[in-house]
Amino acid sequence: MISGGSRGAEPINEAVLSMIKKYEEADYEVVFVTGNKHYETIKNQIENVEQLKNVHVLPFINNMPQYLVNMDLFVGRSGATFLAEVTALGVPCILIPSPYVTANHQEYNARSLTDHGGGVLLLEKELTGERLYQEIDRIMKDCQLRLNMQNTSKQLGIPDAAHRLINVMNEIIEEIQKLKEERNAVILAHYYVDGVIQDIADYLGDSYYLSKIAVSCPQDVIVFAGVEFMGESAKLLNPNKTVLMPD
Repeated sequence: MISGGSRGAEPINEAVLSMIKKYEEADYEVVFVTGNKHYETIKNQIENVEQLKNVHVLPFINNMPQYLVNMDLFVGRSGATFLAEVTALGVPCILIPSPYVTANHQEYNARSLTDHGGGVLLLEKELTGERLYQEIDRIMKDCQLRLNMQNTSKQLGIPDAAHRLINVMNEIIEEIQKLKEERNAVILAHYYVDGVIQDIADYLGDSYYLSKIAVSCPQDVIVFAGVEFMGESAKLLNPNKTVLMPD
């Protein structure tokens, strides 16, 4: 599969388009996903697009997971979420990072995989139709290379990431519940002095104590108040610096 992402990538599309006859003669199938924005333009540039042998030109794929588990090689961008998916499955990749992203982060994403042999890095400034075709053809004709890339990719992937995240969330929920039980009516106030957080008070009680704090503390006080106090007294301190904890 060759894809520039949901919106497509013009440089990748042009590289593929320039070598479309080569792909048509290959002994493997190519799924070319242009992106909705570019589909009509690409289709108009390919003669008899519906009759292409071995090449399937699509504007977009909704069921990407079904394709990923059945492909031998993926060519495309290197967004973090997509890399998480392909490494979880162990899909060999040729990664062409987008150079138009903040701090060039897609190249760093790609190198986290390609530096270990789980894929091949091809910078957009080095991208040509011939170079891309040669890399694809080389990998597709070398079963052992693909197997090595697949194994490396799987080792770097985290296939149980969703379960790990759920476990962390449950741990946090349990910790919050414990804190609620232990400090149901605790008001913890701090104020900021010379770059250091200083404790002011730790009261057990009702909004009366918040009023007392409001009288005695400077205006840059930040109060963390249980919702049972509705924050009304806390707002006496500074309405812009009051944070309400969930009850």
